[in-house]
Amino acid sequence: MDIIENSKNIHDSKRYHELDSLRGIASLTVFFSHFVLCNVVTGPLYVKVRMSPLHLFWDGESAVLFFFVLSGFVLSLPYLNKERPLELLSFYLKRIFRIYPAFLAAILLCIALKHFLYRPDNMQYYSEWLRNIWNWVLKDKKAQVWNTLSFIICDYNTNLIDPVIWSLLIEMRISFLIPFFIISINKNALMFNMLFIVVLLYLGADFYIGTFYFGVLLGKYHQAIGAYLKKAPGMVVAILFIAAILLYTSRYTFDLGNTPETERNQFRFYLSTLGCCLFILLALHTNFSRLLKNKVCLFLGNISYSFYLIHLPVLITIASLFPYKNNYSLVPILFISLGVAWIISFIMYKCIELPFQQLASYLSKRFSFWSRIKFK
Repeated sequence: MDIIENSKNIHDSKRYHELDSLRGIASLTVFFSHFVLCNVVTGPLYVKVRMSPLHLFWDGESAVLFFFVLSGFVLSLPYLNKERPLELLSFYLKRIFRIYPAFLAAILLCIALKHFLYRPDNMQYYSEWLRNIWNWVLKDKKAQVWNTLSFIICDYNTNLIDPVIWSLLIEMRISFLIPFFIISINKNALMFNMLFIVVLLYLGADFYIGTFYFGVLLGKYHQAIGAYLKKAPGMVVAILFIAAILLYTSRYTFDLGNTPETERNQFRFYLSTLGCCLFILLALHTNFSRLLKNKVCLFLGNISYSFYLIHLPVLITIASLFPYKNNYSLVPILFISLGVAWIISFIMYKCIELPFQQLASYLSKRFSFWSRIKFK
């Protein structure tokens, strides 16, 4: 997945367990990034670590880029190389059922936590960013809450209830474009597709479109690239792994001097996207895959979508219930938040995610209407 999609698409017979694990690990780094943001961390040592490759462990921004690249990669696999027809309406049905039910449950959970458990008076020692998230009263924000529940129909403040949902809006909207990315990449040569996305981005297309597009492109050619990686010496693989880390964290490790901020950020986004692609290739086609096929990582991967949705509201709630006293008091907040978020995520995965995926599959097979528009 991306943060949402299992590495086994409903039509795909091959499951890439390594990608499940990478998805779970990436969602965990998002949690750590928010934990750092919740607390006012300063000092020269922190600055040095933050501007080093060690930032990989709490680089939430790059993790979201990784989810987008992986989304394009996983969603396109069953349809690339014209192995299966792309049923357009069925594809959209499954995306809606995959994303919206857990999203709806998470928003309702957020409102309940905020209304019944959240203690704003205990938040004065946390960061301004954290204090500003839930500083509203439900009766004054009913319209915004309804707009949030509508998901993509209305414009609304994504930071109001659960700030992580900004990425789901991008995920859902670009999901409607992914079938057309697949058609283009299937019908045209690599050079044309590379030039197409470069021109598209140059003309002002949303950068996130590019991350999904490169994911689809990687899905088309990963086997050919993987054939070379499987034969590569260990030293080459190690160098590529280091390169993946440096590129993934490039917004913190690379100094671009006096380059204008907009251009600097765009260039670092491109480098981070390349790092994401390298991680996927290394996970699938090198010995790195063995490290990722363990039960802990696979568990994190299975619950990662629900965990991504609810980890921040849980963290905010726990932080308000156990007010800051000193740095040592942050340790139980970290572990309690993590444990509670894992438990809730597992329940959501079993009771919401899986049933609605099965329902979408049933509906797409039961009613021929969903398979009328096909691309081969």
